[in-house]
This record gives sequence, structure tokens and C-alpha cells, in this order.
Amino acid sequence: MNNEDQQKFKELISLISETYKEEFSGNTIKMWWSLFKPRTIEVFESAVYAHISCPDTGMFTPKPANIMKFINGTTK
Repeated sequence: MNNEDQQKFKELISLISETYKEEFSGNTIKMWWSLFKPRTIEVFESAVYAHISCPDTGMFTPKPANIMKFINGTTK
């Protein structure tokens, strides 16, 4: 991801934070960034929206694994 993507990434993290009323610390944001920067911002954004709109999990604040599930699928 480039600098523009990094800004969009921060906006998506803010969206998650605001939607679920849970503040992300600087270290948490860094961890999320390191996990998802190999992906395109479009893939990350799509997975974030998929989680938020999922009737099974969307009511809970996502962990990185929840978002990865929408990117990679499950291990089952």
C-alpha cells in the first residue's frame, strides 16, 4: 500500500472505531497495518464492509482474524 492507501487505511480503522465505539491505540493500528499492508486497500476495504454487514458477526468489533476471514476464507 502506498501513502494514499495508508490514509484510506486509517480512515477505515476510524470507521471501525466509530461504528463499534471502541478506540484503537497507536500500537493496535500499527499491528493492523503490518498485517494488512501486503493486501490492496480495495481488498481490505471490501473485507471491512463485509464484516460490518455480516448478520453473524457484524455486531461485534472485528479482530484482524475476522477481517482476514473475509479476505482468505475460513480454515474449515
